[in-house]
Amino acid sequence: MQREKGSKKGVGGKILKWIGIITAGISLVLGVRQVVSIVQDHAARKNKAAELRLEAQRLSSSGYYSQAWQSISQAVQLESEYRDAQVNIAMEWLRNARLISVRGEQTFTEIAEKLLPVLYRAIDTTREAYSAAVLAHIGWANYLIFKEGDRSVKVDEQFRNALDLDPTNLYAHAMYGFWLLFPGHSGGSIDEANQHFAAALKNGKDTSYVRHLMFSAYRNASEPEHQAQIIKLADEMRKNHETIERSERERILTGVYYMYRNEIMQEVGKVLSPKDHLETFLYLSQGIDVDAKPFLKEFLTKLRKAVDG
Repeated sequence: MQREKGSKKGVGGKILKWIGIITAGISLVLGVRQVVSIVQDHAARKNKAAELRLEAQRLSSSGYYSQAWQSISQAVQLESEYRDAQVNIAMEWLRNARLISVRGEQTFTEIAEKLLPVLYRAIDTTREAYSAAVLAHIGWANYLIFKEGDRSVKVDEQFRNALDLDPTNLYAHAMYGFWLLFPGHSGGSIDEANQHFAAALKNGKDTSYVRHLMFSAYRNASEPEHQAQIIKLADEMRKNHETIERSERERILTGVYYMYRNEIMQEVGKVLSPKDHLETFLYLSQGIDVDAKPFLKEFLTKLRKAVDG
């Protein structure tokens, strides 16, 4: 009987041992499958995030910023490594903000308030140049809000903070120069604004954006001396062999020489020689029938007489 009991215990022990081995094997297989599933899910998530980021970049390059923002925000939810890409799209959107209702946003404030939280989270003083660009765009977002009537937002402070971090920052200088001449800002002067524009141009990057802000800044003021700056800017671009599109040249000719016909000769004479003024006028009027526009024909005659003495 004792042998029989011992034999049964031995068999039972072996069975339990095999059960343990089998259980361990099953657990191992399940564990491997779980690991494989996790790895596959991670790879799928990364691939999806990469696809969304590429989609966002394509949309933003085509000017569909609202849709691009949706795509890059989804990408960031999947992979936080795309936060910088999200910030870059936010800054690009602010620089090119347009109100096109079919794309969603109805006001500049709606755009700014959507993007500001991401920009504030991106400030990192260990990355000074990067953070300076972010702060400059926060200032620009606040300008857009100010433009729509909220005078409580801080604009100057953001641009100054950006320049404290990086005194050479292109966007901080260009945007601050524009802001100094914006109606509603007190204390800005042409000389001060031009100093910031010159610093932005010295950077050597995104020159076309800086030029765009310069033209816009001078147009925002109705005084003849600001309009004279438009001709001075065109003269500088002519000498640098920069291109001004025909639509922009026509806008300059009409806006300056028609709207300010009684004052502009004297005002431009303060910043350009008669020879430079004439050459810039001819540069602006390339491909345009001056004889068909009496006000332009009149100015061309005046300029030639001024050069001939």
